[in-house]
Amino acid sequence: MSRLKKALEKAKKDLPTIQLYDPEKQKAPESDDLEQKSIVQPETKIDDSRTKIQPISHDVLRDNKIFALFTKYKVNDQIKTLRTQVLKKLEKIGSNIIMITSANPGEGKTFTSINLGVSIAQELDRTVLVVDADLKNPAKDHYDFATDFFSMKVETGLADVLLGNIQMDDALINPGIEKLTILPGGNYLHNSAELLGSPQMELLIKEIKTRYKDRIIIFDTPAVLSCADPIQLTKFVENVLFVVEEEKTSSEDIRQSMKLLSDINIIGMIINKSKLK
Repeated sequence: MSRLKKALEKAKKDLPTIQLYDPEKQKAPESDDLEQKSIVQPETKIDDSRTKIQPISHDVLRDNKIFALFTKYKVNDQIKTLRTQVLKKLEKIGSNIIMITSANPGEGKTFTSINLGVSIAQELDRTVLVVDADLKNPAKDHYDFATDFFSMKVETGLADVLLGNIQMDDALINPGIEKLTILPGGNYLHNSAELLGSPQMELLIKEIKTRYKDRIIIFDTPAVLSCADPIQLTKFVENVLFVVEEEKTSSEDIRQSMKLLSDINIIGMIINKSKLK
């Protein structure tokens, strides 16, 4: 048994886990293997009347590793399995909101957040809101998931909503995928932890949790060991999905993360970039 799996078992023996095959090694299917339906449809239904629509092409979504839309990728099956587990867990505990985090930056939490959200949006009776709550100064090669994964040009987002500069509905974007809405991070903040734990954030979360009964809300947050932001957010988001990267995340990092998250409901762990065949 690898050191990583031993650490996982020691940290939380009763947590469901799932392995995601290494997304970097996914073989691109031939063009005629892609899903035939258009991502952007004239009849696309958007949840909020003021939501901006920025349709994104198949090629861009595939190149940006949004594999949940393409059935020929092996990782797509793993994402569907994750979707089933998460939805069952949320239904059991009577909740519709989760945050996805990791111990350190670059371990796959944003990849997981986006692909899980896209996969849930393909369910017949679900709508999804994915929120970029990573409001700290951007790390190298990561600025905003609207840019990184959807190649969108965004000017406002969650930070601007919390500062009272705009209304939330004015910051929402639909990438042309039916039943999926994203709230970008917006401008980066030096006091992001304080804002994520503020009464404004509490009110915003109450609103998005209750506005639509069929909506699943996913918060993509910074890594637990990198800043206080995700711990602040756990005051209002009671469920956590924790991502570890095989052969990268250390057992000590997992132990420290579990200690910081000990007072909230960890609904599962994901082993990202697994070599399991």
